[in-house]
Amino acid sequence: MFLPGLSLNRFWPLLILLPALAAPLAAHHSWAGEYFVDKTISIHASVVKFEYGNPHSLLRLEVAGDQGAPEPWIGEWSGAGKLSNEGIGKNKLKPGDDLTVIGNPGRPPDEHRIHVLGIRRRDGFQWGRQK
Repeated sequence: MFLPGLSLNRFWPLLILLPALAAPLAAHHSWAGEYFVDKTISIHASVVKFEYGNPHSLLRLEVAGDQGAPEPWIGEWSGAGKLSNEGIGKNKLKPGDDLTVIGNPGRPPDEHRIHVLGIRRRDGFQWGRQK
């Protein structure tokens, strides 16, 4: 069929496995595709929820908007494995924690998303980039 002397029976396992192996690659995104990696912003926020997991941990945040009304933001952070290696556990951030979050703004900006590059908490805890 493919080449003389080769049978499809020898290649069927590869035909089944190939899409399964490609799916995780397609599901993952680049930071540059989701965020303006050439720009850095700083937001003052309160933690609503810290979702510690893989492939990325999420910070659900509340930020005071232009009129003072709370706006929900999402901070996309490193995965649990990387954060654990850097001393960040699932209980490091709690609802109500007052933070300054430094990172790249999302595309488009009105989605209120930030790729987390650094965090400062009032009690002196710091992680990552601070400017």
